[in-house]
Amino acid sequence: MSFNEQLLKGRVAENIFELMFRETKKYEILPLGYERVAPALAQYHHLAQVNQVLENIRHLPDFVLISNDKKDIHFVEVKYRAHISEKDTLEIAEKILSHYNSVFLFVATPEKFYFETCELVKQNGGKINELTWVDSEIQKKYLELLKDFIPA
Repeated sequence: MSFNEQLLKGRVAENIFELMFRETKKYEILPLGYERVAPALAQYHHLAQVNQVLENIRHLPDFVLISNDKKDIHFVEVKYRAHISEKDTLEIAEKILSHYNSVFLFVATPEKFYFETCELVKQNGGKINELTWVDSEIQKKYLELLKDFIPA
């Protein structure tokens, strides 16, 4: 699969995540991620500090979820995978944990959505639990949408 295809599938998964969690009306979703922040800073690339800032944010998770009661705030990294693999999921979790603590991993697949803390994924050897934070009917709707944009 080409880099551009991977990038597009990743963006679709990010959009699905954002729309699905917004629909629950339980969270405020703040987009983060290098891809969103870097273009605004790119115009200042000639400044040494900007290059250092870009390096620091290169591994930013994709989103911040904030509960409506403002008691819970979570970083979330979003990935698309055609098939879930414990080895791959473990590698993703370990890479994220090398930069940040307390990050949730959301994995969109054509069959299901998965969602768990990277710490628990690592502790369980790459096993990731299915998404439970979103009602199953909402998940079903967005799984169909995912399949429309990324045919199996």
